Amino acid sequence: EFFKEAYNIEIRTETEVVKIDPKKKEVFLKGKFEGTLKYDSLIYALGAESSLPDKLPLKLLNLIFFRTARDLEIIQKNLSEEKKRVAVIGSGPFGLEACDGLIRSGFEVTLIEKRDSLLPASGKISSKMIENELKNKCKIFKSAEIAKFEVSGPNIQSIVLKNGILIPVDFVISAIGIKPNTKLLS
Repeated sequence: EFFKEAYNIEIRTETEVVKIDPKKKEVFLKGKFEGTLKYDSLIYALGAESSLPDKLPLKLLNLIFFRTARDLEIIQKNLSEEKKRVAVIGSGPFGLEACDGLIRSGFEVTLIEKRDSLLPASGKISSKMIENELKNKCKIFKSAEIAKFEVSGPNIQSIVLKNGILIPVDFVISAIGIKPNTKLLS
């Protein structure tokens, strides 16, 4: 009621938008409120989703995308004494955070970055400082392009780089960035 009176905004809780028709300026609803809703202007703010590495089969048990606190909980739940070899794909802030936590927890970490420096957005000096700090604590592959994931059943067994290097893994964390959630726009 407050938003309606103060801002002329209607709130529809427990309701999902399942489709948008921009030509007719309608959204299709499911849940507590069913049917269609006409609009004059639409703010599309569905957030972001993790980017997927190329050549990655879906539905893998030992792969997690890392960008939220919920993702961190899942990572912590799935790592164990038996899963010691962990590959982190991406060396942006989330990738480096994952790498640091894994190293401190005693895991064998391999950091894979497609660009020629770690934390690429930070500049060459910061990148070099980070690399110097990590190079004796984990394996680092920069300018590394993944050729394929070797999969057995529902698990990644190894990552093969384009230069032929094979990286055996027990667990893989993908932290390669995000992209806008545009599912309803297609």
